[in-house]
Amino acid sequence: MLKKLRYTLFAFFIGIFLSLTNAVFADVYSTTKDFGPYAGYSYYNYCALFTDQNSSKIWGYSSVSVKNGQTVPSGYMGISAYVYSEDGTCVANTPWTYNDKTIGYWASGQTPYVTKHGYNYYCKGLSWSWNGSSYSSDWSNPTPYMSF
Repeated sequence: MLKKLRYTLFAFFIGIFLSLTNAVFADVYSTTKDFGPYAGYSYYNYCALFTDQNSSKIWGYSSVSVKNGQTVPSGYMGISAYVYSEDGTCVANTPWTYNDKTIGYWASGQTPYVTKHGYNYYCKGLSWSWNGSSYSSDWSNPTPYMSF
């Protein structure tokens, strides 16, 4: 009896916790895009758009990765995410970030929230990769449109 009560209480509290979280409701992802090699490393990037469970805001995100499980030295990868309205106007973006340690993956973080309804939005990521003497830039494929 006590064991059954514990399970019931556990399930109850999990239900309460999940109802209070700001869960992601819908999302769209771009296909990955391969690029390079630069300074001996090949990369791929992608981006995504997310909305919350109330569809009150959207935000973008982008990442870049080294292919084949390799890692690159600090400063070799940079990324920024951009959210655009369907007319091509940039409505939000992240600051540039570069990998600060030897790693195989780097992410932009999320863009500021977009809260203007009645538009179609998409996201693109811009990657910078060290080519031995300067940085080469490569856009990700865009996400599908998200109606908001």
